[in-house]
Amino acid sequence: MTFRPGDTVGDRYTIRERIGRGGAGVVYRVHDSQTDSGVALKTPLPVIVQQEKPRQRFSREMRLAARLSHPHTVKLFDVGITPGGLPWFTMELIKGRRIRDTMRIDNCMAPPRAINIAIQILQSLGEAHAMGIVHRDLKPENVFLTDGDFVKVADFGLAVCMADAESVTMLGEAVGTLPYMAPEYLIDGEVGPRMDLHTVGLLLYEMILGQSPFAKMGLREIQSAKQREVPLSRELLHQLGPAAPIVARSIQNDPDRRYANAEDMASHLQEVLGTMEVPRAPSAWKNPSMMVKEAAGVPRARRRPKAEHTQPGRRSDVFPVEVVASPSKSVLTPP
Repeated sequence: MTFRPGDTVGDRYTIRERIGRGGAGVVYRVHDSQTDSGVALKTPLPVIVQQEKPRQRFSREMRLAARLSHPHTVKLFDVGITPGGLPWFTMELIKGRRIRDTMRIDNCMAPPRAINIAIQILQSLGEAHAMGIVHRDLKPENVFLTDGDFVKVADFGLAVCMADAESVTMLGEAVGTLPYMAPEYLIDGEVGPRMDLHTVGLLLYEMILGQSPFAKMGLREIQSAKQREVPLSRELLHQLGPAAPIVARSIQNDPDRRYANAEDMASHLQEVLGTMEVPRAPSAWKNPSMMVKEAAGVPRARRRPKAEHTQPGRRSDVFPVEVVASPSKSVLTPP
């Protein structure tokens, strides 16, 4: 069963349009007549409802998402089942862009912006981990950026309570997105909060450098690479700038060598961010001309982009940022 514009679900939600479809579910923009507002409604694909394990995952997503309330987590509002037996739930309608979409446009991010985003992801995870919930499927596709780079973490569809981790693993549900899986989970099925921290480290790596360490690898190559430490050359460490030691620690293959929890990692990132002078407004971090080498201390010619050189579709309110390099650190200053 699929919905069409004008259909009513749960006696209060009117379907406006389909806004997304993944391997397991469909998301619609709907109007809530009780609150007179727009929300998102998600249902599993009909074929999923007929399969026990995927159906269990969808039910688990509804159950776990209902417990989460952090501002950086997409909030679930309502749940129900259609007369035809199709489960659904409503959640925040996010007006923003996925990190993946942002990366396609900007290619890479300045370290201050990437660090700020990572801190917010960790704050969302901190609440989930405190409740015994592990996300298991963090990736650029399910982290949204709204105005001012305010983060919203979505898709807890593969999340699992640590109390249930052993039974989930025994059911053979070591599932997720391969390039972002922690080695202990991929190889041994071990579930814990530090697997999410490993993924945050990979996201930070990718946001700053512009590509995943497993880019252009096939599935077999990635599986093989996951059994070894992610190589971090001197050049890559230089490009990662102040974030380098945090990335290096968080992507260690041994969970015990990573940060103990999301709060510790976020605190360390906050300390690093505090040593960097950043532009007046987060919107300035979106300037694609601010390359990662600038924040790593590589001096560049001071040049203010002219208005006529602005690319179509770029925001006109993003002012240019100059970089003053010194032997000890880079200082980002507005012109």
